[in-house]
Amino acid sequence: MSHDVRTLPVTDPRHDRIVGTVSLRELAGGGASVGSRMSPAITCGAGTSIVALTPALTDGKTHAVVVDDDLNEVIGIVTQTNVLAALAKLLPVAE
Repeated sequence: MSHDVRTLPVTDPRHDRIVGTVSLRELAGGGASVGSRMSPAITCGAGTSIVALTPALTDGKTHAVVVDDDLNEVIGIVTQTNVLAALAKLLPVAE
């Protein structure tokens, strides 16, 4: 895993939309379909601020937010780790 991917978007090609996300942990059990293991999709637009994602990513169940464009196409994923890294850059370092 050279890209350290832990969460993937799940799309429904019949309706051309994002329907959920699935993590490696959810897939680890094997056997069942992706649809039965995925979490509901939480999405945002590319212009959404990192701070605005904080409530979703601290709700105890959401670990990633799918970023989509105006055509509802996936253009990225923001994870809890991404938000922490961005906030850490904004905060002063205590000595």
